[in-house]
Amino acid sequence: RLAVKRNGLWGFVNAEGLEIIPCRFREVSNFSEGLAAVKIGRQWGFVDKQGDVVIDFKYARAGNFKAGVAWVSIAEGTGYINRKEHFVIPPKFEKAFDFEGEVARVIAEGKYGLINIQGHY
Repeated sequence: RLAVKRNGLWGFVNAEGLEIIPCRFREVSNFSEGLAAVKIGRQWGFVDKQGDVVIDFKYARAGNFKAGVAWVSIAEGTGYINRKEHFVIPPKFEKAFDFEGEVARVIAEGKYGLINIQGHY
């Protein structure tokens, strides 16, 4: 799917240019592991390639699914959820980034670090 913007809102088209997911989102990310982070109003959630909501719109920010997890921000901080919306790494970071290979960059107490999929530095 390719993200497209029409009348100030984002959606997705297929390889033939047909709008598959209507332009109704304020912001979108690219699809990764079959899901895309999308924003409606002030909240982020995730949709599948058909545009069905897989993870509801309740996050302040959201990253891409990599290694089966995606970072999301809530009031308590930023952590990593799985597809079932369970925090597999608690929301204890100021900022987090997508996993690259077996590590992800995080910021805690103003310092950068690398964590593994278990959340260990």
